[in-house]
Amino acid sequence: SVRAAIIEPRCDGGDSDSDDDADILAAFDRISGTGRSLPDQPQPVLQYLRVQATRLLKTLDSTRSTAAAARDPALPAMHTLGLARLPQVRRLWAEVAEEATAARVADTEQDDSTEGTAELLDWKSRVVDAFADVVTGSVAGAFDSGVSSASDREFRDEWAAHFADRALQGLGEARIRNFFNLAVEFPDSRPALAGLATCIRRVPSLHRRLMVEARRTLERRLHHAGTRTEDVLSVLAQCVKALSCLFPRGEAGAAVSEVCGPTLNHLRRRRDAVAALVADMAKPPGAEGAHVLQYHAPGEEDDDGASPQRGGGGGGNFGGHADVLRVLLSALSLQAVVREYR
Repeated sequence: SVRAAIIEPRCDGGDSDSDDDADILAAFDRISGTGRSLPDQPQPVLQYLRVQATRLLKTLDSTRSTAAAARDPALPAMHTLGLARLPQVRRLWAEVAEEATAARVADTEQDDSTEGTAELLDWKSRVVDAFADVVTGSVAGAFDSGVSSASDREFRDEWAAHFADRALQGLGEARIRNFFNLAVEFPDSRPALAGLATCIRRVPSLHRRLMVEARRTLERRLHHAGTRTEDVLSVLAQCVKALSCLFPRGEAGAAVSEVCGPTLNHLRRRRDAVAALVADMAKPPGAEGAHVLQYHAPGEEDDDGASPQRGGGGGGNFGGHADVLRVLLSALSLQAVVREYR
């Protein structure tokens, strides 16, 4: 039965090679004869198991059926030989799942909606978590693995937690790399920012990464003599609004200071900064190029003129008109702004 499980799936795929089959059969025969460990030359067995794991993940993704995937004849053979609990085999499974997760994250990043984050987690549960259930024999109607151990349950729990974090970390890293564009495109990018907020809440290490990469990107893109002051003001205002979608009011202020601080200092050194700010303030809402005081389209503001907080951060109105202006004025002279405005 073990030999049949090895040869049959390869023949079905149409890519069987007799020499490879002989190597795999010989390796499995050595496992059967020497106990529950991989042979001295484990590559043929591990390569075969990698192919089977990849095929199993694809089956789970396409059929959405753990019962169909659990009928893979190689699975009971693995348990008969005691391979399913070997560290080398479980590391191999993790590598295959990592590759599948990375590919799925790349696909999800093409969808800037909040739903993309939820769909990614749904895929992880439906495919990656189900994979761990199938290979440990815990799926109803599947083969009998012979042993129902606490170690298998612990493995499945750790697997589920790891790949939830891995999926969100991958998506969060991708959106952090794209944060400059997300800020410039605000408010159209609000759903993508809400998804990034979810990633940061679940994977706290992303917070520090966002602070560092967003600050460096602003410096790299804006700290040049050839960059117009109007563009520096515009991007700073957009960053304040974008960061307000990621964090509650108290945390948003600290995030703005850390991300925008060096660029605010750069703005302070520009001789035309005050004139550019006043010119932007004088533009009517909705006018082309008006960024500093415009948070939402006209009619969406609260009675006090501040815009309602939306997105993943939750709480407060940070990022509204008064907050954006307050941040910019922290780098400029209020008296100079008043004189220029008059």
